[in-house]
Amino acid sequence: MPSEFTVSLDRKEGFESRGHEIGGSVLRGKPVFREGQTGVADSMEALLKEGLVPAPTYRLIGGRAFAGEDEPAWQQYHDTLAERITAFDPKGILGKNGATYVLDIQNGGLFVRNHPRIRDAVNNGQLVNRALQLSQEEVNAVLDAIKKKDYAALKQIVQGENFVFSGNYGEFKEESSKPNFLDGMSSTYLVIRNADEARKVPSGYQPIDSQRDNPDLIIASGGKAPNEKMLDRAKEFKWKEFGSHHDGYQTKNGGRVVGLDGQHYGLWGSIGLDDLGLFVGVAPEARDAFYKGSSTDPLTAKVLAATRGNPVPHHEGVLIYVPNVALKQ
Repeated sequence: MPSEFTVSLDRKEGFESRGHEIGGSVLRGKPVFREGQTGVADSMEALLKEGLVPAPTYRLIGGRAFAGEDEPAWQQYHDTLAERITAFDPKGILGKNGATYVLDIQNGGLFVRNHPRIRDAVNNGQLVNRALQLSQEEVNAVLDAIKKKDYAALKQIVQGENFVFSGNYGEFKEESSKPNFLDGMSSTYLVIRNADEARKVPSGYQPIDSQRDNPDLIIASGGKAPNEKMLDRAKEFKWKEFGSHHDGYQTKNGGRVVGLDGQHYGLWGSIGLDDLGLFVGVAPEARDAFYKGSSTDPLTAKVLAATRGNPVPHHEGVLIYVPNVALKQ
């Protein structure tokens, strides 16, 4: 049976010894597709129900550095565990009263995991310019934590993992250039820019080499070097342009999920939440085995997969998980 885990996310290089590949491995994620206006919410819900870990943008970009042109990593659109928020600061928490900022959050967010909230906003017609309308109170809480450099509070607010950075773009470029800034796919970070500054970044398709210094792509990639590797790969495919899209940041306190489109269409920070969804999930045991070196024997891995609700092939039959409640019934 073909694997459902088809999206390349990371790779460890091996070496060949007399015809035998030693030490190499690839981490792959499962794309979870749902159609309709509530597709974004439905995809996230289905992924979480399977016990999978949603992939942030930077991990998908990392996979593109080695994936082939015909692989799903380059051919599919993917939603990611990341948000871009246009944050209004009427009280001047960070400086000037009435300033507007752009917040890029990777591997977390204020709402991306909250599929009921996204679904309700879609069904009740509460989206503004197809973005989720955040309350001023929750935006103020983020801005206040940014001002105080309170990483513990930020980690809780954005439901992050290993919170490694919060600051402006210049600080981010410096910090992300350090070795091991991205710790596998557990690093959570937040970059804040003045909206006027962020609007100067071109939105649309540009020659590949000009996108090497694009702040939107560099932030989403987890630094300049990962963005370079992705664009180098795109250039190998003989593509001339690569896309990076924003919404102009006119919707105060509007939030969007960051998407990564197939082929040369690139990064999207302007897609509506009332559209199809395609998040990519990673099995936690696979993530641990890849990054932490922990291993799970094959039978245990099959049992864990079966507990998520789907029959798993095993020898001449299948493994099926039946809860105790169902057995009693």
